Amino acid sequence: MYDDDGWVGRLRPEHGERETAVAELRAILLRGLSKSLTNRYGKPFSAEDIVQDALIRILESLDQFQGKSKFITWALTIATRIGISSLRRKY
Repeated sequence: MYDDDGWVGRLRPEHGERETAVAELRAILLRGLSKSLTNRYGKPFSAEDIVQDALIRILESLDQFQGKSKFITWALTIATRIGISSLRRKY
């Protein structure tokens, strides 16, 4: 797994491994979000749309990552907030 600087650097548009890093982050978010929101709401669901929205927000916000938590924790927090908002609107 990568350290925080590794994630941020690899996710930048100019990095040669960006597509791979986005795919890896997408898989992590999908797994974590599916688990956390299913536990929270008790209904299995597809987190694909939420993960896509979260990826866009995360990639747009890379400069705001301050390193106060691990990068994956920060990214999952963003994804979870988007997921909760989406599910509240839906249900």
